[in-house]
Amino acid sequence: MRAKIHGKESVIDYYQDDEVASKYIKQRYSSLFGKLRNELEIKVINSFLKILNPKTTLDLAAGTGRVTKRLKNFGKGYAIDTSEEMLEYAKAEIGNWIFKRSDAFNIPFEDEFFDVVVSTRFIWHFKKFDRDKLFKEIWRVLKSDGYLIFDFPNANIKRFVPTKSKIGKKRVYTHSWTINGVKEELQENSFKFISVKNILNNPIKLYNMSISSNSQLNLIKMKLVNILSKKEAYNYVVLARKIK
Repeated sequence: MRAKIHGKESVIDYYQDDEVASKYIKQRYSSLFGKLRNELEIKVINSFLKILNPKTTLDLAAGTGRVTKRLKNFGKGYAIDTSEEMLEYAKAEIGNWIFKRSDAFNIPFEDEFFDVVVSTRFIWHFKKFDRDKLFKEIWRVLKSDGYLIFDFPNANIKRFVPTKSKIGKKRVYTHSWTINGVKEELQENSFKFISVKNILNNPIKLYNMSISSNSQLNLIKMKLVNILSKKEAYNYVVLARKIK
């Protein structure tokens, strides 16, 4: 069993690792399961951005730019991450965003600077004490009518990490919410829950399908299962608005 790490400094150190940076996309998103998850996440985020039509967007903890490079309707884009290694991957592929190496707990922008903050695979790596700090800092840099978009794991679904997605000897702490739970936590941190969208309905079936064949036809079948399934989602993407 791999050791589980949590806490601000430990999580930051984990993502500074050269192995994590170099293998991140290949390990996490090269399988059909990972590709579908990535595609669905970005589709939902872009659907929110299309409605919001922001002038300024921050991708918080952008990593290698997996999400950043596929965002649309973001206005002027800014992205930050603590990992220089990951940012180098992002900069090499993305030319129309402004990148800064920075700590997400101390975002290097003035108050009420952004219309939208997007963050994926990040907030849920921290326990409540640190999440409250993150929400407070995001709240600070959002305009008075600004929006936060982030993903979160479903607490009603048992988590599993596909073997090919594992990197290194450690596993980063993951916090899961129910939809009501995320609503309550957002409210506690002066955000109003607006909407939520499912990511990967019936995840066990989808994962088992993904390891049976890596063909495009199988990916199409998986998309159909995801659309038709009535079972709970593996993850969600939520849209919330800053409130005073």
